[in-house]
Amino acid sequence: MSTFIRKVKTKNGATAVQIVHKSGRQVTAIKHIGSAHTQEKLTLLLEIARQYLLAGQLPLFTQCPEKPSIFALGSASAFLLQTLSSIYRTLGFDSLQDSTFEQLTLARLIEPASKLDTIRVLSELGCDPPSYTAIHRCLKKVAVDDYRSRIATLCFQAGHPDHLSLSSTQYLRQCVYVFC
Repeated sequence: MSTFIRKVKTKNGATAVQIVHKSGRQVTAIKHIGSAHTQEKLTLLLEIARQYLLAGQLPLFTQCPEKPSIFALGSASAFLLQTLSSIYRTLGFDSLQDSTFEQLTLARLIEPASKLDTIRVLSELGCDPPSYTAIHRCLKKVAVDDYRSRIATLCFQAGHPDHLSLSSTQYLRQCVYVFC
C-alpha cells in the first residue's frame, strides 16, 4: 500500500491538494486537504498534507532549507613541499641560508621548467615566489659563492662514508649537477 500527495486542477481553476492511498493499481481512499487559488495558499496546503502524512512522526533525515555552498578557494601541494623541504634540511642545504635558492631547487625537483615558469610552479605550490630579477640575482650568487662545492661537501657529509664506492661517488657528483 502506498500513500502520496497529489495536486489536481479543478474546474474553477483552483488546485486541489489530496492525500491518495493506493493498493497496487487501485485507489483505496482519497482525503481532500483543500483547494488553493494562489501559490502561497498552495504551499500552505502542501505543508499541511505533509504534516498529515507524518502523523506526529519525527523525520529520519533533517531537511536542509538550502543546499550548502562548498567551494575551494585554492589548492596547494603542501605535503609534497613539506617533504622536499624536510629532505633539503636533512641534507644540510639550509646552511646556505638562501631561501630563493631553496625555492628554485624544490621547484626544479617538482617540475623542471624555465625561470619564468618556475614562478608559476612555486605559486601553484602555495609559495610566495621570488621575482624574475631575484631569480637572476640568486643564480649569479650561486656561481660567485661556489654553491656547487658547498653542496658536494654537504652531500658527502649526509652520506655514510663507509658505504661509499666509486659508483656512489659518481652518483653524488651527478646529484650536485642537478642542484646547480
